[in-house]
Amino acid sequence: MSDHADEDLVQRYLTGALSDDDRAALEEHYFECARCRREVQRHWAMLTELRRAEPSIASATRPRAARWIWIALVPLAAAALIVVAVRQIGDRTPSPAAVRPLADTGAAAGRVAALQQLARIEPPEYVKLPTRTGADLREQTFDRGMEAYARADFQEAAATLERAQPPRGRDARVDFFLGVSLAMIGETTRAAAALTSASERGSPYAGDARMILAKMDLAKGDTGAAIERLNAVVTEGGPRAADAHALVDQIRAVR
Repeated sequence: MSDHADEDLVQRYLTGALSDDDRAALEEHYFECARCRREVQRHWAMLTELRRAEPSIASATRPRAARWIWIALVPLAAAALIVVAVRQIGDRTPSPAAVRPLADTGAAAGRVAALQQLARIEPPEYVKLPTRTGADLREQTFDRGMEAYARADFQEAAATLERAQPPRGRDARVDFFLGVSLAMIGETTRAAAALTSASERGSPYAGDARMILAKMDLAKGDTGAAIERLNAVVTEGGPRAADAHALVDQIRAVR
């Protein structure tokens, strides 16, 4: 196969509609052609997202369940901490002047706790492309890195994925999962660099990468930077737009 794969061919490949010979020819080309590799990865990411969305589409009468499940309903923690702070004053009825500083302290602690909860990063699921023929050395290295990622060995995943980068340029797929792995082991500076590369316009990982970068901003207490990143995701649209909008609302609710 010498020509680049068109959209119809890629879709038939990913849905299992190609003959074994055509599939083998496309995969042989896929491992040699960076352009076609990006195209297959982009379509596979969209197909995976559509499959994940099927339950919520079928249940349209229920509120949409966000993939980023760790952003759910934590502002209630702030109110709970205020109540605890006030009740621990004692049985006697204190004066308003005595209660206010304690309530303010509880409110501040509650906001910090709520923002830290919103900042939690859950490593996104990885779905491997359904290739059948042998992969090149770099692809094999990436697969080993993702095996470590799948078993939550993020130290090993990061070290292996570093070696999976192409000799020239960057691979958004590698950058994204490398960035997540580095974030999970606290290597925030290197994580931010990898995720920023993965968030470039046109990358199939752009929205996800910006969501995680926003959470890293929250972990540092920089709510302004987090909201700015999330608003960019909302403006550009895409699969993460609704999740980004929901997270912005939650941040503003606890600020």
